[in-house]
Amino acid sequence: MALQWSPLQTKCFAQEISAVDAFKEFLSRPPSIQEISFAMKSCATTNDAALYSGSINGPDFFIRRYLPGEDLHAFLSPSNLMGFPYFVGTFGEKRWEISGLVVHETEEATNVFASRGQNGRRILNGAVTFGIPAIAGTFKWNGNRFTAEASGPIPDGFPNTVSGEITVSNGYPIKADCQTRHVTIYFDFTNSLPAGVPSLAVICGQNFPREKCAQTIQIIRLLATSEWSETHFSPYRHIATNYLGITRYAGTNQYVVKNNTYALLKQFDRRAATSVVNRKRLIIGFFVVTFLVALPLVVLFLHNKRTHREKS
Repeated sequence: MALQWSPLQTKCFAQEISAVDAFKEFLSRPPSIQEISFAMKSCATTNDAALYSGSINGPDFFIRRYLPGEDLHAFLSPSNLMGFPYFVGTFGEKRWEISGLVVHETEEATNVFASRGQNGRRILNGAVTFGIPAIAGTFKWNGNRFTAEASGPIPDGFPNTVSGEITVSNGYPIKADCQTRHVTIYFDFTNSLPAGVPSLAVICGQNFPREKCAQTIQIIRLLATSEWSETHFSPYRHIATNYLGITRYAGTNQYVVKNNTYALLKQFDRRAATSVVNRKRLIIGFFVVTFLVALPLVVLFLHNKRTHREKS
């Protein structure tokens, strides 16, 4: 599947334009990213950074959390299981998640897999916008000032747009102030990444020094492409074929794929379940009432029998 790059994007990844122009182009018209690896760390804890790897092309994406030393390009198998159980994505209308060696998939937009996918998309968006709380591809520039659609979740009382300004020094954007979200992001650059892509984003409260950071995002690797295989975002390609399991969720039904056909695995019918519960309650209630009514009669019978014996 071939994609058309703009001339500026081509120059951006060939390191032929300034870092500032490349930075703006990346946020305004993000390229299709074949692979991006990054680390997110909260400055409020001493925990290790969370490592992620993903890919994105328009609405299609996937993101996986991984541990140091994992081979991200090897098939998942019993001898190569994920070190951290988080791997979600979207492929066309299909929303999916990999758990162990099983792909859970759905085309519904409101179940738990769709929700986890939306969260993964937000994490990935945070990396490709370098910590600016806006949606990649919506940035509009007027000099060094920008406006963009805000990324969710949007706090109460905040607008649906983000506006701000970048500070440029020696040809590099070293800081972005987002006035409408009260956030300041500091940027560092290295030569190991495409022009305009910061290697580190340090996210702080507005006008706070970078030493008072709230979070950091380190871009470890970024590869862009204009050529895709049709199955790049398919979850099946990540698992060794001999071990691949597929479970599909549709409405209240759960199916397992066997021999390329869907077999009903479980059926969740709330009305039927409620009906069963109600029947059980009626039966239990009947026996309880019967017992309570019969108990005094039995006691009276035994009492009369004992009195009769004593008289005789």
